[in-house]
Amino acid sequence: MIIKDLKDCGNKTQHRLRELEAAGVSDTAEIDFLRRKAAALRELQRYVQFGDWTRKASREKYLALFSSKFDYELTAKRFNTERECLHVFATRQNKRLERTIGGALLLIEQGRIEEGLDCFYAATGEFSEGEFDYRVSELLPKTSQKDSFLVSDCGEEVNILRSLMKSNVQKWLNGADLDKLSYLVFLLNTKEEAFRQQRTELIGELRKKDS
Repeated sequence: MIIKDLKDCGNKTQHRLRELEAAGVSDTAEIDFLRRKAAALRELQRYVQFGDWTRKASREKYLALFSSKFDYELTAKRFNTERECLHVFATRQNKRLERTIGGALLLIEQGRIEEGLDCFYAATGEFSEGEFDYRVSELLPKTSQKDSFLVSDCGEEVNILRSLMKSNVQKWLNGADLDKLSYLVFLLNTKEEAFRQQRTELIGELRKKDS
């Protein structure tokens, strides 16, 4: 089942991270990659637990079956249903979940993390909190070429870095309607059903930046 595949991938990733950390490895490309992979998998896991891929009651029943290690007899008794009905239910829910996150999980397993997350957001209508909560250094690779450049040769890069300075971003924000901006940030973070359509519209508009 897709939920088991997701858990297994997460466990393997965490196991490898613990191995490297136990060996005293803390600042390598592999560590960075594994941490990004683990974070991506957590996004999928949160969606499975709390997302709207199915009704809340159905999601809770499906997760209870998984938590019981697919003990159909025990879970059927808990939810006052027949074992055969539970099996049909679980098969349908698994297919629904696989259609939603299956492609994303496959890409992430292959190491194509950013592609996997893009696939996940497109399929679910979700939006990464990390789009607005990050440090610039997280977007850059580790460099060993510390004596290979001169600042005078990095004019374009200096301009990019300047544009990302907090003081410059604040000046940019002050030129906008802050009440409207606050409302849009609220939409990105709310799960209230009354704002679902507006949130979906906003996410669609934000994604246009890449089109």
